Amino acid sequence: EEYRKTWEIISRMVSTCGDVLAMNLLMIYLWSAAGLQLFGGQIYKSNPILKDADLDYFESHFEVYNFNDMGAAMVSMFFVVLTDWVDQISLACMALHEHYTVGWFLTVFYWLSFYIGAPLIAWNVWTAFSIDVFCMIKEMQDEEDDQKTNTEKNLEPLQAKMAEEGVCLHIRESAALGRDKVYAKMFEEDDDDDKEGSQGSSDKGDSEEGDD
Repeated sequence: EEYRKTWEIISRMVSTCGDVLAMNLLMIYLWSAAGLQLFGGQIYKSNPILKDADLDYFESHFEVYNFNDMGAAMVSMFFVVLTDWVDQISLACMALHEHYTVGWFLTVFYWLSFYIGAPLIAWNVWTAFSIDVFCMIKEMQDEEDDQKTNTEKNLEPLQAKMAEEGVCLHIRESAALGRDKVYAKMFEEDDDDDKEGSQGSSDKGDSEEGDD
């Protein structure tokens, strides 16, 4: 029973947060494609451009994180998202160009824009939103366990009739309906909090006028 509840929470959370998750994947995909064009096939130890560069990238054996193909590029950018920033990879890319050249500025812009867009914004939005959604789904699931929905109550006679005929009717809400229910519950709580805050401010103002 606990495993079933856990799986239902995870599946509903993924379906509800699908848009935010897609935003993160899109960020990784776009910057990986750009990195493939900018640095693909250039970051290797015997590259003459990197011969005199003192890079921790090779000493730390980070060669697995590269832009030689799309798969490796996406793994590299996903690693950067998880760790917020990987100095070894970014410095290795910057070492491909002389300082203050067009290529160097383009590389700096590439890494800074990804750092701001993915780890700082997209990933933090996903983290915060998924936590809120998880808590809300857990609360809703506890309420649903205590009482049956109107749909289930209405379909009980039909289930009983079909059971007599040897047929089992399963009831399961769609992913879209589950997502809409979570959103409605979240916004409902936000509205209640706003009303309580407004009421508290109004009561405080009335008490001050009474004191005057």
